[in-house]
Amino acid sequence: MILIQMRNHLRHASFLNGWMFTSFLGALIATLGLVYIQDNLGWCIYPYSWIIIVPSYILYRDTNI
Repeated sequence: MILIQMRNHLRHASFLNGWMFTSFLGALIATLGLVYIQDNLGWCIYPYSWIIIVPSYILYRDTNI
């Protein structure tokens, strides 16, 4: 019984370690991407942001949060 509990605990810990690693890795990649865009493209990309903002607003305006 104790071995089964230890095995389940190790699986759970392994899953959470992998989940946290991928979560932090995704945040790192997103941050680096934003920094790259800001440094290299700057304000020239600003007019194109409406291509994302308007459809997002249309899709999510009726959701109840």
